[in-house]
Amino acid sequence: MTQTKMPPAIPARFTLFEEADLVIALGASLNSFTMGEGKVLFPNAKIARVSTALDEVHDGAVPDMEVSGDANDVLGRVISRIEELDYANQGFRTAETAQKLSAKPPELRSPGDGVDPRDAMGILSRCLPAETHVSCGIGHYFSFPVSYLALPLGGSMDISHEFGAIGSGLPMSFGACIAQPSRPHLLIEGDGSLMQHLQELETIVRYGKQMVVLVMNDGGYGAEVHKFRSVGGTGAIAQWESPDFVPIAKAMGGDGVTLTDLSEFEDAARKGLAQGGLFLIDLRISPTTAHERYEHAFFGKNQLH
Repeated sequence: MTQTKMPPAIPARFTLFEEADLVIALGASLNSFTMGEGKVLFPNAKIARVSTALDEVHDGAVPDMEVSGDANDVLGRVISRIEELDYANQGFRTAETAQKLSAKPPELRSPGDGVDPRDAMGILSRCLPAETHVSCGIGHYFSFPVSYLALPLGGSMDISHEFGAIGSGLPMSFGACIAQPSRPHLLIEGDGSLMQHLQELETIVRYGKQMVVLVMNDGGYGAEVHKFRSVGGTGAIAQWESPDFVPIAKAMGGDGVTLTDLSEFEDAARKGLAQGGLFLIDLRISPTTAHERYEHAFFGKNQLH
């Protein structure tokens, strides 16, 4: 099967972010999701934050300037003042910027130590039946379905980040099965997370529910591994020789398959979604392939690999 590489959306944007000299945050927190760790997305910019809640504790970048006020009102005054000064500046609205943004992103190098999770999400995107409900746990791996998985017509996704801890994906997905029994259900979970509630695979079988469990198995707590690597460690303390989940699923009354490449992934996903009951796909993904958010937040890289 020919695999189509899935590049991140417009890597050139990060180069442009580096050129910015002023960033105005309107009511936004300056955490790692909006700024990267510290100011890695905007290393050369002054940060001005406009908010009605300036007493909030900063959990990311500390702004250079804070303005108390309604975002719409403050921005309107700034625009009016610029018009009064008759100030004109092209900024990023140039032909050069347009060319950068329209350029084809560079081809990503496939990992040599496991399945590329980006490719896996591309294949999965064309396998999901209409109305599929996707439940997703949290950890490093969940960034890949969030970025690269296309939901089908009428599809939906829940992510267990509200629980604030790994290991919540399987219970959440089982609840979705109970609440919406007529819809196809897919759980995307990490191997470390799954091991915290592995016994609940039997609950799915006992109640006769349909669930495909896709284990994004990188043989460890991926988030911690990448964070250890970013400070010069190996991450070995957060890694292990993964157990074989498929015999466990079968012992519980389900079915499944272990995959070390993507040649049979599409067939396995379609089979699991069609046959009903518990079907577990133990997909051995690359433990060294970091999502671009991690590359930026912890390694300060503008592009992947």
